[in-house]
This record gives sequence, C-alpha cells and structure tokens, in this order.
Amino acid sequence: MRHKNTERNNHMGKTKSRGNGEGTIYKVESKGLWAGQLTMPGGKRKTVYGKTRKAVAEKLQKLNTDGSGAFSDLDKVTLSEFAKTLIDDDHAANVTNVNSHHRATETLKIIERHPIADLPLKKINEMAVKDFLLSITDYSESIIKKCYSMISRCMKEAVRLGAVPTNPVENVRRPKSAKKTKKIRALTVDEQKRLVEALEQHPDFKFKNQILLSLFTGARMGEINALAPGDINLTFKTIQIRRTVTRDANDRAIVGDRTKTYAGERLLPLNNKALAVAKEALQDCCGDTVFPVMTTSKVNDALKRFVKHYNILDEGVAGDVTCHSLRHTYATRCIESGVPAKVLQHLLGHKDIQTTLNTYCDVYGNLTDQSTQKINEYLSKIM
Repeated sequence: MRHKNTERNNHMGKTKSRGNGEGTIYKVESKGLWAGQLTMPGGKRKTVYGKTRKAVAEKLQKLNTDGSGAFSDLDKVTLSEFAKTLIDDDHAANVTNVNSHHRATETLKIIERHPIADLPLKKINEMAVKDFLLSITDYSESIIKKCYSMISRCMKEAVRLGAVPTNPVENVRRPKSAKKTKKIRALTVDEQKRLVEALEQHPDFKFKNQILLSLFTGARMGEINALAPGDINLTFKTIQIRRTVTRDANDRAIVGDRTKTYAGERLLPLNNKALAVAKEALQDCCGDTVFPVMTTSKVNDALKRFVKHYNILDEGVAGDVTCHSLRHTYATRCIESGVPAKVLQHLLGHKDIQTTLNTYCDVYGNLTDQSTQKINEYLSKIM
C-alpha cells in the first residue's frame, strides 16, 4: 500500500515531507508552489499554499495553534498579505493560469507602493481607499480598474470571514485616469500595401514573418511568438492558437500554458499570403517554438523603427501604430469585406461579441453610413 501511494504522489508531481507537528508539506511541481495539509478537529482536512516550504510551515503552525484557518489572527493581517494569499490560492487551485497570476502579482506591486498595503484589514476605511485611488490616477484606466477590483475583492472576503463589518470600497467611486490615452489605429489599405512591399523587399528584417503572420491572421503578437511548429498545419492551411508569451516571476519572457482567455484558443485559416509566410517561418525555426520567445514590446519597437525608416505611414491619419495595429488592420479588412461580427469574434478570440462591436464600432459605423447612402440612392430611383 505504501508503494502505491508513493507512485501516486510521484505521478502527480508532489514531493511529500512531514515536520514536527506541522502536518504534511509537499511541492506541487506543476505549479511551482508548496502546499500543506493538516487534519483539523473533527477530521476535516485543511490545505494551504505558499511559494516556499517555510511559508507553508508557518501557515500550518497557525492552523495547528488555534484551528482558525490560514490566518489565525485576522486583526493583524495586512492588505498586502491577504491579497497575496488570495492570488496564490487562485493559482494553486487552477482558477488562474500563469499569465493571470503574473498580472495579478504586478497589480499587487502597484498597491504595495502605497501605505494602504501595510494597513491591517480592520483599519482600511473609505478615506484610505480614496487616498490610494487618487494616488494612481497617472496610471492607465485598465490598471486603476485592476487595483480597485483587487482591493474590493480582498475586503469582500474579509467581510465574509468576519474580519471587518462592511466593505469600505463599495461606497468609493473609481476615479478616471488622467493619463492621455493613445488611440491605436489600423493601417489604411495603402499603408498596408506599402508595409507588405517593404517587408518583402527586406527579407533580412528579423521580425518580418511575425509581423506578416499577425497582419494576415489577426492573431496577437504574443500568440504568434508562442507558436510551436506543430501548431501550423500546411496541409489544412491552419494555425492553432493555444498559448501566448507572458512573463515569469523574474520578468523574463516565457511561453504560457494557455491563451489570454479561454475564447483565445482557436483554429485560424491561413490565406495564400499567410500560408507562404508560415512555410518560410517553419523552414527557419530550429527549436520548440517557431520564433525565438520574446515579448511583444521587442517586436513593437522594431516595427515602429521600420515603418518610420521606410516612410510607410500617412502622417495625416491620427493614431498610434503598434503591433496591435496589425490585428486591427486584419479586423478592419474583414469588416470591409463583409465578414459577420460573430465570425470576426471567433477569429479574434474575443470572449464576447460586445468586445468586438465596441472595439470596431467606428468601422461598423462607416459601413452603416455607406449602406444608408446606397439605400437612399436606390429609393430615389424607384420612388
């Protein structure tokens, strides 16, 4: 029986050990975390998680002392400590993937730059929350929203556990960002032609195939950079999007285990131009990924230098051009050619169709104006 249990634990990627009175502690290799279990009074089994064996041992020691849970004294637990535990528990329980866990950790780092992070949960009130939110208005709207949501979630959980009577965040309005938002635009048809021609005339440009694949498929650059050779099927003319590049705890670019959202996992068709690019990319690759693993920002900087050097952009068109413009360009051409919004939602990997409609409302609006004009012209002829 002992032999079978050992085999089972090894199969699950867990290395178990037992300390004096500290319960069972083991390493969850697949998550890169330590976990600990302790049998509570009444026979109920409690599990806690942490990044180090020592951290798990300390949590188990608190459980062993008074049996009240991962936090034996909620009166002393700070917002930072509480948020970190929630983030790590979500990841250990498979609620969040590597990408989401990293983004949440980065959000917590922003909160930890403010004194609110060191306040015990019971001392966090509306004034403290307002003071923090007003201190981050120089950040983007997205970051402000993430920080607001993280603190709100912590306080809701604190209410549930009885640490505080009410959630002070509920009555605090989230401020707007003071940061000027740069509009990322799509390329015009002429700009797209100039970009493709310039890239084809300079095959030695390091990021040529990544840029063209994104332009011809609408895939995010992080998804393109995470492609494995097996994701490209030249016979059926498709690419399988199933992962994206993210950053690890040391801020290094790594290939994540999944896409940004579950809707991001999709099979994309390769048109003739994309197929030719994919063939060339496969011939050049010599590793586990088609392209060297790198962040979008690296390709982004190179793209900006390239379009400026070869005078590709029309200066009269407002908006910034980045790697995301390649995706916008693909989507815009799809809409202009009559692709239904529901199909475009799938091609882009959007979680819901409202995201597609909101992102490209200007393009759909232009088509509506054109259609209305055609209707008016037709009615004027027959009436």
